[in-house]
Amino acid sequence: MKRRKIIDEFKTFIARGSVVDLACGVIMGSAFTAITNSMVKDIITPLAGFLMRGTDFSGFKIILRHASDTSAELAITYGNFINAVVNFFIVAIVAFFIVKAFNRINEKVRRDEIAKKKLEDEKKKKDTEEKEALYRQREIEKARLLEERNNVQVELLTEIRDLLRNGKKDA
Repeated sequence: MKRRKIIDEFKTFIARGSVVDLACGVIMGSAFTAITNSMVKDIITPLAGFLMRGTDFSGFKIILRHASDTSAELAITYGNFINAVVNFFIVAIVAFFIVKAFNRINEKVRRDEIAKKKLEDEKKKKDTEEKEALYRQREIEKARLLEERNNVQVELLTEIRDLLRNGKKDA
């Protein structure tokens, strides 16, 4: 019984939208990382190396103890740290421009959707106004026909009355 309850709770947990959203976010994040890393490694870094004339900071270090037959060199390799910082900034700049491009695309899509909705709303409003105008025209036509019919009835009744009056006079 307790085991079944745990399984049901787990199913409920997994089925929540936030868990699925998180999983999609991780997948998209890893794909985005691959794109960003490729752009940095294959495009930006060679260009930066060309512009910096092949400068590599990895050899920069402060030697605390030189290597000997019995011990290895002990050094602070701050050049690797500088390379890591430079790579971080390159990745950050590339990521910034990629996100900026996506945001620009999303903004255009959002503006297009707003414009489309506005056009749809204007069309609905115009259709409603046209329907209302057509309804008013029909109502006016009905009133005119009713008035015309009433006038005909009044004329007929007047003729009948006049005929009846004339018939009384003749009798």
